[in-house]
Formats: sequence, C-alpha cells, structure tokens
Amino acid sequence: VTLTDLAPTILDALGTPVPTAMIGHPLAYRPGEANWNGAMALGHIMLILTLLADGQLSAAFVSTTDEAACETRATAIGAILKSGGANVQQIQCLRGGQQFARFSHATASAAPRFSYELTVQDGVLTANPVAALTDCAAAKTESTANQRYCVSSTQTLVTEAVTQ
Repeated sequence: VTLTDLAPTILDALGTPVPTAMIGHPLAYRPGEANWNGAMALGHIMLILTLLADGQLSAAFVSTTDEAACETRATAIGAILKSGGANVQQIQCLRGGQQFARFSHATASAAPRFSYELTVQDGVLTANPVAALTDCAAAKTESTANQRYCVSSTQTLVTEAVTQ
C-alpha cells in the first residue's frame, strides 16, 4: 500500500469512477466488523516464482493453514505448472503476516500487474509494493536465508504485514 492508493480508495468508496490516469489502486475491503482473532500470528504463504516470456519474474501467493499443508500443495502445484510448460524458478513455503487477493486463472492474462519488492529473511516473506519494477533493486545475496526479488503479480496486497 502506498500513498498513491489513497485517492483511488476514497473515490472507490464514494462510488466515483477512478480515472485511468491515476497511478494507485483502490484498496480491497469488506464492510463489517473486523475479526482480530489470531491477528498477531504469522501465517504460511506459498511463494511461486515463474519467469514470463518477456523475462519478467512473476509471483503468485497462496495462503495455507500450516507448513505441512503448504509443502503438500507446493509439490502438487509445482508438478502441474511444470507439466503445463510454466518456467518455474522456485516454490517456497514461508511465514508471513500479509495476505493477498486470491489468484484467478480465469482473469490472469487480462488482469493488471502490480510490482513488489519481496524480502525473505530467515523464512519470513515481506512484500513491499513499488510503483514500477524499475523502482525495485533486488540485491544479489549468497545467503539462502536472506533473499530479495523484484516481481510483478496479478494479486493485490490485501493486508499489511503483522510483526511478531
């Protein structure tokens, strides 16, 4: 979430069309009461990185209930993607406090893409939205415990990171 998302969010909440020239995107929300049960706990996120035909690194995010469920789904999804010809760079099961909109296969090819700088530190994923991939500087690291990626995704960030 960046400051550029504020105006489109307000316009969207007021039912006013968001001009296409605006850089930001309306934040997703659901009217009603907040549910804070477990708000301080880190969840499990499967990070799927694929290389697109244009050389761009693409990310997909899948929330899972626990590490075992993540590993099971990662094995199945990896096999399906590879058999379908996807250029899978890696699939990781990580901890994280952020949530992303669900991935939709039906609209993926026509969906807008969002840019993120991803940081993986000691098994915890943090996604920071950036205006464009050129604003992201992925660091080359020798450590597998600490990694940074510049990616695009069709999924929007729904909630900010919860620290623990």
